[in-house]
Amino acid sequence: MRCYECGNRVADGHEECPTCHAALWAFGPSAANPSASTAEAAQSDSAVATTQGREDVLLPPSRGQMVLQQTGAMVAAVASAAQSVLAHVIPAKKSVNGRVIIVEAVYSEEPSLDVCKIITRILWIIMLLPFLIGAAAVCLLFRRFAPINLFAMLGVLRFLNPVTRNKEQVPVRYFRIREDGSDAEVMVRMKGKFTHATIGQEDIVTLSGRSRKGTLYATQGYNHRTSSTIRLAQSYSWVGLVLTLLFILALVVKFYEPTAKVASIISSLGGVR
Repeated sequence: MRCYECGNRVADGHEECPTCHAALWAFGPSAANPSASTAEAAQSDSAVATTQGREDVLLPPSRGQMVLQQTGAMVAAVASAAQSVLAHVIPAKKSVNGRVIIVEAVYSEEPSLDVCKIITRILWIIMLLPFLIGAAAVCLLFRRFAPINLFAMLGVLRFLNPVTRNKEQVPVRYFRIREDGSDAEVMVRMKGKFTHATIGQEDIVTLSGRSRKGTLYATQGYNHRTSSTIRLAQSYSWVGLVLTLLFILALVVKFYEPTAKVASIISSLGGVR
């Protein structure tokens, strides 16, 4: 090694330079050979920089990954919006437990819209529409479009009208219930016919339903005074909807292959032309 003061070559193991008597032990090998330490430091710095550069450089996402990310964000936004809308449109269920203090007079009104019945009629209209159009065309072709045929077709359409309601009226009852353990009073509305039990004044009841604008629209409950379950008459139109869907499924399974063959023949004829 060489002395850092005078530059003379000094054998290894000396603690001072024999020429200028400069101390060499305080600086160690790195002080005696500064160029080597500088090179090592440079190499270490370059290695660290290379490693950091490799960590910082990220490959750009592919188009499929971008589409998946955008689709996930869109689905999350739609789900959040739908949840907020449903929270406003369909309020959460609520129950009230207390004593009936006022029973108002019963009155009648039209029944509520039956969603299952509406969907069932729409499906039957879609299935029968080609037959109705064909029947009208045959009547026009043979000049048999008499008023009685017109009234018959109008009757079928009126029967299948999705928004047609029954003329039957359903009873509506209002009760005022004082909750147990407090002086708070809750207005309860029950629309429909009782099937299991009734509610009278001074009865202790537990009613459940959905609260709208301060009124509990109850659909079921329990009368603690008579130990009976309170239920309203329910619509079983969902059975018709299930049967209609099963009928459509059977038609699809039955006529899928013939329809596919006809479609392939038509497409091949179109390709030949």
